[in-house]
Amino acid sequence: MDIIEIGVDDLPRYAAIAMRAEITSVLEPVPVGGGMGGITLKEVPLQTPYTKDYDKDGGGPQCWVRDFDVSNWAFFLALQDGVPVGGATVAWNTQGVNMLEGSRDMGVLWDLRVCARARRQGVGTALWDRAVAWLRQRQVTLLKVETQNVNVNACAFYRARGCELGAIHRFAYRNDPKVAHETMLLWYLPILPLDGPTD
Repeated sequence: MDIIEIGVDDLPRYAAIAMRAEITSVLEPVPVGGGMGGITLKEVPLQTPYTKDYDKDGGGPQCWVRDFDVSNWAFFLALQDGVPVGGATVAWNTQGVNMLEGSRDMGVLWDLRVCARARRQGVGTALWDRAVAWLRQRQVTLLKVETQNVNVNACAFYRARGCELGAIHRFAYRNDPKVAHETMLLWYLPILPLDGPTD
């Protein structure tokens, strides 16, 4: 498998990789003491599983170039025998991207996708590692990832990469009827410099 960095002209190849998740359970947010004691997440199986198509709900890669200045973004493709099987996108130092909070030392994993036939083969991990390395080269010290309580597999993946859940936003999507039932989960990973921590 090869991981290559691509330009915006190659985004159609990237977009051809489906961004879908099979939703069989959700992490139900349960406020403790009306929220004063925090919020716990309880995995609850669904009686009727479904498929969430992120590109259909969010517009997909072609919309990124239209909606943002992507000159400080990086796009990566995972290739097996020359065929795209996964992709990752990171955003950094971009005005108008609220997830970046106006900070130059924060990066966002904007997108991570692996086609169904290539899952559980290390493709996602290889893309993740490449994205983190790209951000580290730009002196980014904190990586931020947004996902939702319906994507339990993604949550497990980010946790396994060393991320910590930093925020649970139960009402983040309340104005979008398609996803109003979902809860935003924000994951964070401190990125150490190549030479490790300093005193």
